[in-house]
Amino acid sequence: MAIQASGAIKLSEIQTEFTGSNPISMSEYYRGSLVTANNTSVPASGVITLSNFYNSVRQFAFTISTSYTTTQDLRTLALAAGWDAAAPVVATVSSGVTFRGVAGTGGGGGASVVPYGSNNVAGTAGGAGLTVSGSFPGGVSLINNGTIYGSGGGGGAGGSTAGGGVGGAGGGAIVVSTALSITNNSIIGGGGGGGGGGSAWGTGGIVRSGGGGGGGAVYGQYGSGGNWEGIDGGPGGTGTETAGGAGGFNDQNKSPGGVGGARGAAGTTPYNTFTGGNGGAGGAGGAAVSGNSYVTWVATGTRYGSLV
Repeated sequence: MAIQASGAIKLSEIQTEFTGSNPISMSEYYRGSLVTANNTSVPASGVITLSNFYNSVRQFAFTISTSYTTTQDLRTLALAAGWDAAAPVVATVSSGVTFRGVAGTGGGGGASVVPYGSNNVAGTAGGAGLTVSGSFPGGVSLINNGTIYGSGGGGGAGGSTAGGGVGGAGGGAIVVSTALSITNNSIIGGGGGGGGGGSAWGTGGIVRSGGGGGGGAVYGQYGSGGNWEGIDGGPGGTGTETAGGAGGFNDQNKSPGGVGGARGAAGTTPYNTFTGGNGGAGGAGGAAVSGNSYVTWVATGTRYGSLV
């Protein structure tokens, strides 16, 4: 709790706020020692008076000005910035900064077609943008002025002679397992689910392979096409930041893969069937926040995906 804004201040009140030893000495309470850096009215050296402590509060405030394309943990970032593992934490994500996890890999791993004769080759899930876990003894607040995304799931591969692969799930934007206050002034969004791979399709005794599913929004990779007797399915499209990729087709414009989901939305399941297999299911959309029961929302901002 912050020290009052006016009136008499006791040394014991300063000690209660900032800790310290007995007997109490003002020399312990220069800014940068026990007094945290947010209290700019408290001098770092020289003359120090009780009135310097009006409105002072013990907290560790830091700004995140670097973008990341792998999952980050807020406690780890705070410790790296100099947090003492005890003071209340206020973390601010700067405007223009983006967090996102590793994008899901498409079934087939980025090849135009899967290995010959392969079926049911699934895409992988997208990664989370930010985790908030572990101990914050004084509490933790997140102020988001940037963009925090889960990444898109990979599209399922088209079936070569039977069923298509399932799409990977979109990653959650923020995964929380400890009490957290969020002020969202910008965007928090889960990744899109990958589209399911199309099944193989046959006519006149000829089997034509299915198309790959599109990757989910926030850069999920496309699913590869099926591969059989030279009548292959086409690959899907990779997701963009905001939209899922299109599904691929075969040479008869049949057996398309599903479309990747938009931010926080599921990928589509292609409605095609073939004796021996169906189109793969689209991947689930990523949550805006997983662990929402731990969260106190100060401002909701723009959110894509569910609160789980």
